[in-house]
Amino acid sequence: MMNAKTFRSSSGLTGAVTYYILERQNDDGGYTFCQFSESSAQDTYYALEILNALGITPRRPEMTAKFLQGLQNDNGSFDSVKVAYYVINALSMLGGFEPVRLGRDAMEFIRRVAEGIGAQDACVELISEIEAVYQAVNVLKTLNLPMDREKIVKHVLELRNDDGSFGRKRDSRIASTHYALMTLKALDQDLNEFLKTRDWIKSCEVPDGGFVGAPDLSPGYLLMEDIYFGVESLECLGAACSFPNEALRRIAWFQNRNGGFRRSELMSISEFESTYQALSCISSILREKNAVRM
Repeated sequence: MMNAKTFRSSSGLTGAVTYYILERQNDDGGYTFCQFSESSAQDTYYALEILNALGITPRRPEMTAKFLQGLQNDNGSFDSVKVAYYVINALSMLGGFEPVRLGRDAMEFIRRVAEGIGAQDACVELISEIEAVYQAVNVLKTLNLPMDREKIVKHVLELRNDDGSFGRKRDSRIASTHYALMTLKALDQDLNEFLKTRDWIKSCEVPDGGFVGAPDLSPGYLLMEDIYFGVESLECLGAACSFPNEALRRIAWFQNRNGGFRRSELMSISEFESTYQALSCISSILREKNAVRM
């Protein structure tokens, strides 16, 4: 989670990012990373996260809330756990609007996903099966709904590999490791024992700045999401980047002229999610650097 005070202290790029976000709000109140395309739950969520971190009041919050509320089906369900996660958290950030009430079947489905039942099929767009678990846990916790915490923790720990990483898919281990740690943290688990996991994440770090998805992958070019997963996972474990200045310089290369950040070091368009990830990394790194100085 970005810290507004910490991030605004680095304010050289906040104006460009703010303009990039605000110019992509549609007439329905929602947001889209690409102008003249339809609003989405994901982009609206990340837009609000970014504006909140920058201390910017969103425009037309009533319209945004109406757009988000319209994404819930008449029976109280959502098209996916992912949409439910974005809508519920976005409405929570807006504040002052009627909270979401899940239908009975929707509630049961989300509980099952949280326990790892059908998590891989919860949304084909997820980059890790544990991402679905984390999102389901977040939804239940945000809405103060009951869940079997012991069963969820047991499921997540069963996905821990001998090297300390998490996940079944070899090409998404840093993502799975991040979401596993975030899930355990949300369930108030003690993470002090995960020293092997910390060391595994450190082995993904690149001396030139940033992280790769797994230790055996080439650092030829990096993805913003892998840097984010590395930085935030270490912070979750009470650790920090070994090369903070290099990481900040590396992240700066991801920013496009329109103020947004792209997913890949190679040429690509700006995205709200990548912009959020970049700003979150910057905030975390600067916060740690300030803490060390103090």
